[in-house]
Amino acid sequence: MPSPEANPQGAPEQIPSQNTSRILQADGLPQGPELRDGASFPSELELTSSPIKRDANPFAGSQPKSSGAIDGLPLGRDGSSMPLERTGASEAITDKNGMEQPLRPRTAQGRANEEDVTPVRMVHRANPYADIPSLFDMYVQTSAHQRPTERFGLEVFRNTVNDPEAIPMDLPVGPDYVVGPGDGLAIDLWGSVSQRLVRVVDREGRVSLPEAGPLLVSGQTLGEVQQSVQRALRTQFREVSADISLSRLRTVRVYVVGDVAAPGAYDISSLSTALNALFAAGGVTPRGSLRALKHYRGKQLVETVDAYDLLLHGVRSDMRHLENGDTLLVPSIGPQVTVDGMVRRPAIYELHGETSLGDVLELAGGILPTATLRHIEVQRVEAHEKRTMLTLDLSPAGDTDAVKKQLDSFRVSDGDEIHIFPIAPYNEDAIYVQGHVLRPGRYSYKEGMKLSDLIGTYKDLLPEPAPHYAEIVRLNTPDFRPSVESFDLSAALANPASAPKLQRLDTVRVFSRYDFEPAPAIWVGGEVRMPGKYRTSGQAHLKDAIYLAGGVTQDASLDSAQLFRTQPDGTMKILSVDLREALAGNPVDNILLQPRDRLLVHRNATRVDPPTVYIKGEVAKPGRYPLTTNMRVEELVRVAGGLKRSAYAESADLARFESETKGTQKGAGERLEVNLAAAMSGDAKNDVPLRDGDILTIRQLPRWNDI
Repeated sequence: MPSPEANPQGAPEQIPSQNTSRILQADGLPQGPELRDGASFPSELELTSSPIKRDANPFAGSQPKSSGAIDGLPLGRDGSSMPLERTGASEAITDKNGMEQPLRPRTAQGRANEEDVTPVRMVHRANPYADIPSLFDMYVQTSAHQRPTERFGLEVFRNTVNDPEAIPMDLPVGPDYVVGPGDGLAIDLWGSVSQRLVRVVDREGRVSLPEAGPLLVSGQTLGEVQQSVQRALRTQFREVSADISLSRLRTVRVYVVGDVAAPGAYDISSLSTALNALFAAGGVTPRGSLRALKHYRGKQLVETVDAYDLLLHGVRSDMRHLENGDTLLVPSIGPQVTVDGMVRRPAIYELHGETSLGDVLELAGGILPTATLRHIEVQRVEAHEKRTMLTLDLSPAGDTDAVKKQLDSFRVSDGDEIHIFPIAPYNEDAIYVQGHVLRPGRYSYKEGMKLSDLIGTYKDLLPEPAPHYAEIVRLNTPDFRPSVESFDLSAALANPASAPKLQRLDTVRVFSRYDFEPAPAIWVGGEVRMPGKYRTSGQAHLKDAIYLAGGVTQDASLDSAQLFRTQPDGTMKILSVDLREALAGNPVDNILLQPRDRLLVHRNATRVDPPTVYIKGEVAKPGRYPLTTNMRVEELVRVAGGLKRSAYAESADLARFESETKGTQKGAGERLEVNLAAAMSGDAKNDVPLRDGDILTIRQLPRWNDI
């Protein structure tokens, strides 16, 4: 059984208050002196708001939760115009001075989560049209302060755990491995002799063989050692074969110097290359080069290693292994360029043979599809003179070969800062639908499109839309100032040919009928079990309202009930119905109720002013007694305790007052002489029936007081 509302006169709680301005002002926008140089915000930031928050279900028992915003955009009429920036794992707002303030979520370790960050952050600016999705999409600009660019490749060394004591010993080796002092060799013999020997190459580069003596193996490859061992053993044993494998890798001491994090001598595996030594030394410093690592053996330059081959293409297979006493020199960094904006890997890159913009963009992973080729800005430092700006405009109409040719023809210099801007973030060929619809969102636009192409039937809407009012928010060129064009929704659905035509970036808004009228509620009072205000589940009759209030009480009058109805012009009309017939289902009295009807059920008149008779004089208990059905003089005397001994038992006086009838006036009375003795003896003729208000007087015996 539903409970009545505490405030019958209050507005239905499911319908939020309506805004005084529908389009030209968003509810959440600060007003007054706070709106200067930007916008001030409430302490609690809403990242999204609801589409038309007035659009609520009037039959819900609590405030409804509206559907999600379109693509994360606030669409509600009371949505805040807070300038929010969505950047994947990070967000930013714009303060009142127009500066972006990043809001970065924290990970469990307290560090800012920098993954999945878009190359260019987009900032939604403060605007009075935050509830119009098309304008909300357009009030966006690229952030002037991007994520700081870092030098490419340094994060590889930050993410590496260096343990100089942990030298890998389980690396596979091939037959071209050069054996040296400290290597452990496993020699398997079969044929005339079956035996496994384990020997370590001594400092003189020799291994000791049974019967054959020491054999020099240092400087030979593993395949050559196998042939040498087999020839030496066959001089002592007939038909013997040998297989050589490496049981233990030797360590070599190399020297890493230059611009490295921890220069010094390192003992590393003999299979290590220059890159392994660089990792062991903690990587390069911010001043060290990654493009020209020099590997020396004595005074001879063995090779020059480009670490970008590892970072971009994987380790080269032809890199030379380090030998004992080798030196790795990390020189100072060479020419650099900064690439940011709409590229796949924004960073600071070191140049090593790259001379054109195409080469630099290839290092950065290429241009993203969302980059505009009309706005490539290059900030250049003219050595020892000044900074200047260059603009490269690549016509997007050109083919890929023409664009590549233009990129290859543009020469870059040391210190260049290249910024590639994004294309416009909004979609010009889109239409937005919001409000009391089944599928709100962004839809594609085509020429000649009508409302019927988006909303064809009532199945595309939520129940009970506003039938005669819907609106189209249109952005008018050239400055995209919005205007509102209303239309009759029911007429457009009934006749699709008359449906309004749509244009690019239109926002179609459909409302609920309860956005413009109160929810269906009635008030039931008087002699019902739970009087109060109730919401009806659609159309309801008078009988439904009575049972909604718990039914009538035992003291209710079923003869008549009054219905107060408010007319459309504000006047009030009263209707009287037979409540007994209405509860029985008589369609004449069980009328259909309308919103704001007030039903009053009266108390039975016998409960309000019950009929009574009065007896006075010589009885045991004179006074007023309730009049029962067919009550007579004898019964009233017995109710009053009977006659006293002093009572004159022969006759009594009965005073009767008539109610207003034809020919008489209200209050006119008559006096009757009652044969009391006959009435008390059961004579029905003299035992007069009593009426409401009768007064029976029992006289005293004459001279009783003289006795």
